[in-house]
Amino acid sequence: MILPPLDPDLIKEVLWNLLLNAVQAMPEAGELVVATGLGEFPDRSSQRCVCIAIRDSGVGIAPSDMEKLFDPFFTTKPFGTGLGLASARRIIEAHGGTITVQSSPGKGTTVTIFLPL
Repeated sequence: MILPPLDPDLIKEVLWNLLLNAVQAMPEAGELVVATGLGEFPDRSSQRCVCIAIRDSGVGIAPSDMEKLFDPFFTTKPFGTGLGLASARRIIEAHGGTITVQSSPGKGTTVTIFLPL
């Protein structure tokens, strides 16, 4: 499979959306960690990838909202559009990648991007 070259502007848009979500999830301050590394896709263990994880110590995501996170126009924010995560997923998948979310209410959220090498 030949993948399109990485579009730096689109990847910057994804990272901006994810970082903005993380900051907004910590209204009283908190910890924001960005980690990068090499790894394997969660569902394609034989394929190597670049991993970018964004972890916050914010409010977390309710379990009932987890399956709707990437739906266009779904938001829990009073002034959100609900397009940030939907757009991020579309961009990452267009680059042959995957995006995952792990969250614990009251403890924070980790969003991980996996992009093929």
